[in-house]
Amino acid sequence: MGKGGEVRIIKSRMNELFQLALIDDKMGLTEYSHIKYELIFKYSTKYRVRRPEGFKVWVCRKCKYSIIPNGGSIRLRRSALIVKCGKCGYIRRYKINHSSMVSALNSTL
Repeated sequence: MGKGGEVRIIKSRMNELFQLALIDDKMGLTEYSHIKYELIFKYSTKYRVRRPEGFKVWVCRKCKYSIIPNGGSIRLRRSALIVKCGKCGYIRRYKINHSSMVSALNSTL
C-alpha cells in the first residue's frame, strides 16, 4: 500500500478515536478519553496528518485532557476566544475572526 493509502487509514482512525473520546468524556470516563487523545497526537505527529476538526479547541495541548469535563472554561472576549484547561491551567487564545474555531467549538458542544 502506498503512502496515500496509509494517510487515509490514519485520518479515518483519528476521526473514529476522536468521536469515541467525546463519547467517553460525556460518560465521565476521562482516563479512557485521555488515552485516545494521546493516540491522536502520536498519529498526527508520526504521519504528519492534521488532527480532526474541533480537536484543537476541545483538547489541551499541554496535558492532553479534554477541557470542558475537567473544569475548564471558555470565555468570549471582544477580540478573542479564551480557552482555559481545568486540569493544568494552560490558556489558549483564538482570534474571533477565525470563524472555523468558533464553528468547531459549536459543533463539538
